[in-house]
Amino acid sequence: MSLSAVLRGVPDRPDLVAQVLLGCPPQFLVVEGVRRTWGRELTVAEAVAHAERGRPAYLLTFGKCVELSPSLLAEVLADEDFQRSAGGGEAVVRMYGRHRAGEPDTRLVVAAAARYVD
Repeated sequence: MSLSAVLRGVPDRPDLVAQVLLGCPPQFLVVEGVRRTWGRELTVAEAVAHAERGRPAYLLTFGKCVELSPSLLAEVLADEDFQRSAGGGEAVVRMYGRHRAGEPDTRLVVAAAARYVD
């Protein structure tokens, strides 16, 4: 199945679409007024585990930028299109933001694919 088919019913986040126009993955994201820079890469298992623990998860591509539930994140990361992009160096899963003691946890899970998905 294609990523487009998997994401057909998921509404776009226009605030994120504008942020990937200069590159995917972007070096930083502004979500809900908080600027987050990218951190370490995550494995599929780590990404899904973080999402299941309540971290917001997003998919960023040229054309489609969406927030994902943990189950949809797992489906996207297992999708043949995403796997092919990851194998070619065009897709990555990263943690954005950080958590410091005594400060709010601003971390997000972001899967980014430098390809067009409608």
